[in-house]
Amino acid sequence: MSSAAPSGASATSGLSSTASAAPPAGSATARRPGGALRELTTVAQVVDACEDDDLIVWAAQGMRPGVRAWVVGDAVAVASPGASRRDRLAIRGSTACALPLVRHALAESGPTYRPFGDAELVMAVSAGIEELTEAVGFSWMVTAALAPAAPLPSRADDAAPAADADDLGRVGDGEGGGQAGRVLVPRPGSEPGSPVASGAGAEPRSEVGSEVGSSAGTGATWLEPSADPEVGALLALANPSSYAVPGIPRVSRWAGIRDGSGELVAVAADAWSAPAVGLMAGVATAVSARGRGLAERVCRFVTAALLADHGRSALMVDDWNHSAVRLYERLGYARRRVAANKTR
Repeated sequence: MSSAAPSGASATSGLSSTASAAPPAGSATARRPGGALRELTTVAQVVDACEDDDLIVWAAQGMRPGVRAWVVGDAVAVASPGASRRDRLAIRGSTACALPLVRHALAESGPTYRPFGDAELVMAVSAGIEELTEAVGFSWMVTAALAPAAPLPSRADDAAPAADADDLGRVGDGEGGGQAGRVLVPRPGSEPGSPVASGAGAEPRSEVGSEVGSSAGTGATWLEPSADPEVGALLALANPSSYAVPGIPRVSRWAGIRDGSGELVAVAADAWSAPAVGLMAGVATAVSARGRGLAERVCRFVTAALLADHGRSALMVDDWNHSAVRLYERLGYARRRVAANKTR
């Protein structure tokens, strides 16, 4: 992937690029229909161009090395390598502006990048660019405030499944993860059926072993790196399709809950977090411990920590996983239907 700013006209998009100097903060210049393409080089420019859209700001990853972003008219595109284990091209804006911008961004970034954004826009872009596959629908969920916790069950009640047992064995990370069949967003007119690493821009972290969020009685703690083999073993059984696994880049830390014998029974990760938007991934509960509200407890703990560190917490979830969606809504997350696709 080229790291140099484009100059002149793009042979694929027909857009002419200009210097990357941004208009004054709050200016509508970068968001009006039409206009020349500009490459954005700072977080402030991206935030201004996308009006602080949490999905776009997350994809920008603090503009760490390798990330590139562009704006034309009201459309913004951010090429983010390895964001939740995918080379993602996060997009927003009108179809008229997004189509030429996506063509330009794909030409600059390469064929591994997959457009990612609101389902309606991604569907329209995939219909207008033949090289793109059909869109896979899932949900992006985000919160800026943790919802109050419901009273936790007593120890006696905790031994039996809850009446509304939304405990999660495997959550998936969007894009059809954790499911044999993928949920497709069809092209218009087609037939029916047709989860911040340490480094630049990183925020301060809570210490390993601390119990941020434990005041709500979650029972969760940040795990030491020595627990990585246990986390991996739990995921292999309970969530084998998880994008977040121990030891891969930018999966920063794992939270967990242990039972009375010390066995690790529930986990969730802080992974691919950006300075202003944290990301939770890798949620799993041991089969033997389901029905006890453990997934909600560990997710509440991680969400509280991400909010403290980043101000917003987000996640990706497959639309088929209704139990997961309900759990996240109880925590205060709001749902946004999104989609992604890739070049053929």
